[in-house]
Amino acid sequence: ASFFGMNPKDYMINLTIEEPELEEVLLSIFHTIILHRTFPTLSFRGGVVSYTSCIGTEDVDCKNFDVTYVRVTSKALHEKVSEPVLSFSKLLSEELQTSPSGIAKGSISLAFVTNRKGSWVLGADSFPWERWTINIELQLPRKAESEEYRRKLSSQLQGELLYVLDCINTPENYLPELGSSQADCESLIDFSMPEISPYRFKIAYNTGTRPTMSGKPLGVRRF
Repeated sequence: ASFFGMNPKDYMINLTIEEPELEEVLLSIFHTIILHRTFPTLSFRGGVVSYTSCIGTEDVDCKNFDVTYVRVTSKALHEKVSEPVLSFSKLLSEELQTSPSGIAKGSISLAFVTNRKGSWVLGADSFPWERWTINIELQLPRKAESEEYRRKLSSQLQGELLYVLDCINTPENYLPELGSSQADCESLIDFSMPEISPYRFKIAYNTGTRPTMSGKPLGVRRF
């Protein structure tokens, strides 16, 4: 069935965290999601799709708090995720430094997208079929309470990662069907990365204190 024009499946996570942990928190959540939205190298023969390799994975130990997560081993994938996460983290941190309230708010979303067959290269509008939005309330670090804060953050983040896995593993979870040829899958699958074939995705973000123009926050960026 075609899903153009359908509403995407939306998931939302709300977090109040301190500035030093922002980047690692976002990377841990996004990589956990993408791990379950990535195939090995796909092969198409005789109208049948198959895998020609296994996905390499690696454990990542967070430096600022006690959480370990698993991500796909792929430099190209890491760079595609890290660039917007770093940009968002930097922008929100800059706004935090000038905020009279000592708080900065923003959101960043990971959307898995498709587009009409044959139009991807032309930069056609894409259609999200699944979207994960993380709403952030960023605070300055409080050194006197740092140990207790990190303990609570570790517990909360572990809970959020379990929430992600629960959503992904539910019987109601929807994944678009793959076609029988690479051409049929071009609008769904990113074939540009060596040894892996992830569903196409975009990361967009905005911050709450930016002025608006033409109905869109100036802080919005899309990758």
